Amino acid sequence: ETATIEAAFLAARSSGTFCLVEGAGGLLVPVTATVTMADLAALLGLPLLIVARDALGTVSHTLLTVEVARARGLDVVGGVLCQTSPPDDAALKNAEAIASHGDARLLGTLPFLARADDDELGRAAEEHIDLAAILRAASAR
Repeated sequence: ETATIEAAFLAARSSGTFCLVEGAGGLLVPVTATVTMADLAALLGLPLLIVARDALGTVSHTLLTVEVARARGLDVVGGVLCQTSPPDDAALKNAEAIASHGDARLLGTLPFLARADDDELGRAAEEHIDLAAILRAASAR
């Protein structure tokens, strides 16, 4: 069922370049009738970087994702919050709440950028996210 995905991943990884695999929708989203994103991460031996929309509900969703990942034996590198709209008062407290109630390391918050191009997003990521921690985790594999 997942042979095509696994083959593509192994081919990309064998090229010797950095390989970032993006999940879709969350850790428990089905990839096939019997395989979830969590199963796929385990199959490929991928450490997880949890990226969450910085809005109402984010604290619970993020902490639940960390808990499920760890219960399944997955390595959680940390998390990044992404502001997809201008932050409200509740969203401004999400990073603090996640850091104080969970044991996953928050690696930064990507600020809301209206109509940003790739260069602007790259600069914002370099400024607001601990990219070195992500690269260290990836290179340790």
